[in-house]
Amino acid sequence: MADERKQRQYVRRHQEASHDAAAWLWITLLRVRWERLQQGPEIGIWPDIRLSFQDIRMRNIFRRAGAITPDQIESLPPEYAAVCHILLARCGGEQFSRSDLNILTTSLNWPLQLRASDDHRILFQNKMESRRAAELLMEYMDSLIWSHVPQAIGVCESCRGLFLRIKANQVACSDSCRFQSLKEQNYWSPLSREIRRQRHEKANARKVKIGRKR
Repeated sequence: MADERKQRQYVRRHQEASHDAAAWLWITLLRVRWERLQQGPEIGIWPDIRLSFQDIRMRNIFRRAGAITPDQIESLPPEYAAVCHILLARCGGEQFSRSDLNILTTSLNWPLQLRASDDHRILFQNKMESRRAAELLMEYMDSLIWSHVPQAIGVCESCRGLFLRIKANQVACSDSCRFQSLKEQNYWSPLSREIRRQRHEKANARKVKIGRKR
């Protein structure tokens, strides 16, 4: 019993670390998208709240942010576009581009430079933010080597953009994309409705049968 509890704690710790790395990386990409394209809600960094999917404020912010579409990715600076390309390849199980890896290598080897803010904090220089994004990407990718850690960043089935999953089984970045995906799958066709109705009736029949046995 104690071993199972330790195993669950071990798995939860890895999942939380992966989620936090993905959240920080996603905020970095959203800030760059806002500064470059002025699209989506403006995203800042709040050092007083822990980045976690359990925080309702963060969940609402990520939900409103939507996906970073392929057109937006190509409009980002090369360092951030390379990060997005790596994420897309990882989600699709494809090979990484050598040019993207070279850009990330340059970002990771850039000399570290800091500056002091007006509120007495130490921050990275603007030209160093790409290095921070590359470091967060490596941290997130390292967490995925564990089989029990799901991918927190996925590709929307409808718009094919990158988005941060609020739920583990989420496949669409927004309600509109979800409805569009269901429409393409003929979810509301008469045949699909009849199949779901029959499946629902069989499930209810099994529940009634189990209840009578008890």
